[in-house]
Amino acid sequence: MRDKHAAIDYNARHEVADQWLTTAERQLRTGLWRPAPIEADIAWDLSTASALVHTSAPPWPEEPLDLRLARLAHCAPAIRLGMLAGGWGLPAAEAAPPGPDTQVGLPALLAAVYPLAAAAERWADLCGSIRRGQAGGIPDETAAYEAIAAGVPGILNHLAHLETFFGGSASFALKLDVVATVDVDSLP
Repeated sequence: MRDKHAAIDYNARHEVADQWLTTAERQLRTGLWRPAPIEADIAWDLSTASALVHTSAPPWPEEPLDLRLARLAHCAPAIRLGMLAGGWGLPAAEAAPPGPDTQVGLPALLAAVYPLAAAAERWADLCGSIRRGQAGGIPDETAAYEAIAAGVPGILNHLAHLETFFGGSASFALKLDVVATVDVDSLP
């Protein structure tokens, strides 16, 4: 279920995912959402699978574009596997923002976050196809960036957000830990 096009409305995906995370956090804090055992188990596994390992806080603009994308590209398949493990299937469409009466569950939360991860996966595919060693590859980082930036306007800003979203001090992986343990005191 990969994005077919590099040109997406990234900002809209970001906004919807943030709204779902905020709603999930609020419902966890108030006790309105108590994750089912399968949700807790899958959240725990996904928190490990989607964590970004690095020695410094994100974003990481000093690193090569293909490395930054490769680090993020594993999040989408991890989410897909988590959704399949839960028996929830893959999202058929992008998530709508949560309404005032929306009850959060892990399937809806993953469906809202998945489009961000899928964008990173698609961009990593594009970057891989323009790098040296690939048919028609581009020999250096500057040329590779220029090629991908033409198809993905604002990619550096998007990458900085994704690195923080998936790897920052209040990251998606850490929030999944809270879903798994219902330890709301560990939320920032």
